[in-house]
Amino acid sequence: MELLKKENIFINKKFNNNEEVIDFIGDIFYKQGYTEKEYKEGMKLKEKEFCTNIGNGVAIPHGTNDSKEYINESGIVVITIREGILWGEEKAYLVIGIAGVDDEHIGILSKIAIKVADKSFVDTLVSTDDVDLLYNTFIE
Repeated sequence: MELLKKENIFINKKFNNNEEVIDFIGDIFYKQGYTEKEYKEGMKLKEKEFCTNIGNGVAIPHGTNDSKEYINESGIVVITIREGILWGEEKAYLVIGIAGVDDEHIGILSKIAIKVADKSFVDTLVSTDDVDLLYNTFIE
């Protein structure tokens, strides 16, 4: 499976809280075969242990080490939320859900962190309606 499919990019979605976002991501991962349904609970548990908001308006929810057994294939889901959603103590406008087999999540996290280090670039990604821009940013 591809790490990112265009159908896993969602532009200007609306949610009431970050748990809804995690539910949404977990359901996508499960329906497409990236994970078993239990992985979603691992993502929620990770969020309780450690806030996955990395700053610059970006959150990168992923599961706990114990939930890795529920990952079938590595994948990501990209969501923009223009109005933002409270994620920890700051709002997140770009949310990238990660399911990484074994230690692949470390490499995926690193690549994403580098790409979203520039706040003005994050703002560009959040404001775009161009799925291809988001896709091309995160496929590597």
